[in-house]
Amino acid sequence: MFKISKILIVGCGALGGHILELLSRVHGVKSITVLDINEEWGKKKVNNAIFGSTLQGFYPKIEFIKADLFDIDNTAEILKKVGPDLIYQTSTLQSPYQMHELPKKVYSDLLEAGFGPWLPMHLTLPLKLMKACKKAHVGCHVINLSYPDVTHAVLSKIGLAPTVGAGNIDLLTPKIQKVISDMKNIPMANINVRLVGHFYHYASVLEKGTIGDLPIILRVYFEGEDITDELSVKDIFKEVQKRCVEPKGTEVYSQVASSAIKNGLAMLNDENKITNAPGPLGLIGGYPVRLNERGCELCLPADVTLGEAVKINEMVQSFDGIEQIKDDGTVVFTDKAHEIMKSILDYDCKELSPEESEEKAKELGEKYKKLSEALRTR
Repeated sequence: MFKISKILIVGCGALGGHILELLSRVHGVKSITVLDINEEWGKKKVNNAIFGSTLQGFYPKIEFIKADLFDIDNTAEILKKVGPDLIYQTSTLQSPYQMHELPKKVYSDLLEAGFGPWLPMHLTLPLKLMKACKKAHVGCHVINLSYPDVTHAVLSKIGLAPTVGAGNIDLLTPKIQKVISDMKNIPMANINVRLVGHFYHYASVLEKGTIGDLPIILRVYFEGEDITDELSVKDIFKEVQKRCVEPKGTEVYSQVASSAIKNGLAMLNDENKITNAPGPLGLIGGYPVRLNERGCELCLPADVTLGEAVKINEMVQSFDGIEQIKDDGTVVFTDKAHEIMKSILDYDCKELSPEESEEKAKELGEKYKKLSEALRTR
């Protein structure tokens, strides 16, 4: 049973909607508040969750509040009124899957820049929310799902880091469990996985079945015993792509939502749960963590230092288009990523400070819309 249970979901799009639906069917959840700028859509999603959960015998109090995260003062007032014990931040200015609408060749060319150059679309709203949390003196844990591998590292530089992220590298965990379970004919439930890796690792495994020569830290335990040496990491990732076929696009958000709910419940229920998560403690990339009511702490394998783990994720983020995150939170994009975005979108951004994020997000959104419309009329 929950010790505390006022849960706030910020954003009710595809991902926030999945979290709402799943969370409304969890024993012990008594109160859920949903914030979104689209009032009509938000109220419909809330009603859908109420009716669906009722049919299954769950009766949490679910309410909707219209909110514009760009209005930090108003958001702070809402936070004071709600007094949440846990916040899920799911809002973003552009779905990561929106680029799938582009012609395959253009999409592939843009993909070569990595996900990093799209950072303004995914940093702007979490930045606004964390500023509102600070203004409202909200001390609860925040799980951010908007590109936490990078946004948390930026926000931590200015004292606004969320507690932890969800999804991304954690989405490899059940896939690795399934592959090893199939290969060794042992129960998935008895297999534990600890990973140090970046969003780019996850994307590479799913798209290519390999991470090539990129470094990664993977430890596999069966009933508490380390069996990593019995396994081939190369074969595991190859089999993940082969065996773990899943729906494309936003359908995968049900898995991301499950990762987020797992992390939230672990903190609300003081579970001391060991799992994998992106962006803990404002770090780049993902790591093994322990989650409890105090929040998040690293739980690295005994033979791995924090410096070694961070170095891996800093190196791999360059393949996602990010060269460096400076001490003031300014992000420096790789020359390759910068040139691709400039060539295809006429978007010129070599460096991005946190305070420029809103302006650059607007510019990038306009450039993307212009390109998309031009391609449709050809």
